[in-house]
Amino acid sequence: MNSSADISEYGLYVSEVKRVAVIGAGTMGSGIAAHLANLGFSVMLFDRSRRDCEEAFHRAKHIRP
Repeated sequence: MNSSADISEYGLYVSEVKRVAVIGAGTMGSGIAAHLANLGFSVMLFDRSRRDCEEAFHRAKHIRP
């Protein structure tokens, strides 16, 4: 079995990934979204309500790498 970092068996290489979706805008989800954005990915953040996503966005803006 390949490592989780090696996804080439699926025809996708990490260097080809440009957009990422994070489902769940809680403390962990906003932190993951912030980290990925700091790495240069285009991030879409989803949760049950727009308000939760907006609050997560404001939390994520203050997270530093």
